[in-house]
Amino acid sequence: MSDASLRTAAWYGDRPLNLSFPNDWRVTTLRPDTPAPLPDAAIVEALERPIGHPPIRELARGKSRPVVIVDDLTRPTPAGRVVPFVLRQLGDAGISSNAVTIMMATGAHGPASRDAIEKKVGPEAARQCRLLAHDHTRNLVKVGRTSYGTPVIVNREVRDSDFLVGSAGSIRSTPLASVGVRNWPWVCSGPGR
Repeated sequence: MSDASLRTAAWYGDRPLNLSFPNDWRVTTLRPDTPAPLPDAAIVEALERPIGHPPIRELARGKSRPVVIVDDLTRPTPAGRVVPFVLRQLGDAGISSNAVTIMMATGAHGPASRDAIEKKVGPEAARQCRLLAHDHTRNLVKVGRTSYGTPVIVNREVRDSDFLVGSAGSIRSTPLASVGVRNWPWVCSGPGR
């Protein structure tokens, strides 16, 4: 028997899964060439000097109902590392963390528990902010139509916000969208809603 060990249960313990295969099988384990995580200083620098627009703290001045949208646990993004720095930028704009809503963009993945949101955004944000999970069947509002006549239906909290931040979203191919887009479609609803 030949053995392979795979990482499994991301967000739920990151434990290895050991598998055994017959010796006559040719088994190859492919691992992504993932670069090292950015150090905190690089995250701060990116937020201080974003490409093409002012920092969040300047854009958010005078706002009072910000919503920070994060992807759900099916996406391996480091929102828990980024969100505290976003909250500091909002604080510099005069917005207290307890005025910030963090919405987990679940798309049609099903409901997310508070524990899942806390795992994604980290303990500091979970303690200080209002946490919500998008539900593609409730709390929706039609905001218009596309040029093709398709209704645009979004989460009411997103519509009512006066400042939106997409945090740590992943760009990836999905079977539903053919090309993944940041977190915005995942706080909308599908046809018939």
